[in-house]
Amino acid sequence: MKATILRPAVLGLTMLGLAVTGCATGLGGDREEAMETVGGAFKPIGAMAKSGAFDQAEVSEKAKLIATELEHFGSLFPEGSEKAGGAALSSIWSDRTGFDAARTNARDAAVQLASVSDPAAFPAAVGKLGDACGACHSKYRAEY
Repeated sequence: MKATILRPAVLGLTMLGLAVTGCATGLGGDREEAMETVGGAFKPIGAMAKSGAFDQAEVSEKAKLIATELEHFGSLFPEGSEKAGGAALSSIWSDRTGFDAARTNARDAAVQLASVSDPAAFPAAVGKLGDACGACHSKYRAEY
């Protein structure tokens, strides 16, 4: 098998293209990526809750990921970023205290879910996280 060697100019242009593509997404793309991560982590938790199964290790891992993403998510809405794209409503900036409280409630519910060790407590903890996420979405996220 013959190895292919990229010329420095081709390699440089390739790297520049990747960098520009990454930068082009901006805050709107970062916000959507964070929420996709949260949704992806919640999906197996929701499936477990619906099926009556409970895998503490997986729930803890996924819920910690959700909490981390929700903590980071708050930094993705600086003043002046209203036009960054995505599904963010202007109420995030006009009611910043409410948005921060809603996001914090969801993060706290994820932290609590991560610590659940009793299968009987699992459905209620999942419901609490789902309700907290829904409360934030209903007030601060546009339908698209």
